[in-house]
Amino acid sequence: MLGLLTVLVHSTSACAQSGPTHGSLIKDARWAAVLGAMLFRDTSRALVAPGALDGAAQLDASGLDQYIASLILARRPIEQYQGLIEKAFDETLWKSADPERLRRSFPVIWRLSLWMYQAAEQRQAPRLRVCLPGNEVDAFDCHDESEPVVPLPIPSQGPQPVWQEQPITG
Repeated sequence: MLGLLTVLVHSTSACAQSGPTHGSLIKDARWAAVLGAMLFRDTSRALVAPGALDGAAQLDASGLDQYIASLILARRPIEQYQGLIEKAFDETLWKSADPERLRRSFPVIWRLSLWMYQAAEQRQAPRLRVCLPGNEVDAFDCHDESEPVVPLPIPSQGPQPVWQEQPITG
C-alpha cells in the first residue's frame, strides 16, 4: 500500500512558487499544495477501502490517474474541492460552459496537487515530536523540539551483526 502511494506521489523536481508560472497550469502553488494535502488524505482513505485496487493492476499511468480520481470522487463530491481548485489552477482546467470540464480535468489536478504537496513537504525541516508521561495515568505532555532535526549518517564501519544461531568468534 505504501509503495503504491509512493509511486503515485513520486515527484519530479517541480518548483513550488507562488504566482503564475509561464506556461503552467498552476496559478498559485501554495493553494495547490493545500489541495494536495487534502487529496493525499482522501487518496489514502480511498485506497485502503476493501477492493479499491482490484481494477488497477493492468492500468497504465494515465489510466491509473483516472481510476484513482474516480475512487476519490465516489467518496466526496467534486464541489468540495472546487474552491481550492479555482484558487490554485488556471481557468483552462475548470472554467467552461461544459459542466463536466472540471470532472474531466480532475485527474490532472489530482496529480499536480500531489506534486505541489510533496514539494512543499520536502522543503520543510523535519520536526521531532517529544512526548513524556504526564501527571495523570493516561496523559502525555507533547511538544515539538525547537531546533530542526538533523539526520546523522550511521557509519558502516564496525562489526557486522551476528545472527542468533551463529557462535560468536574473535
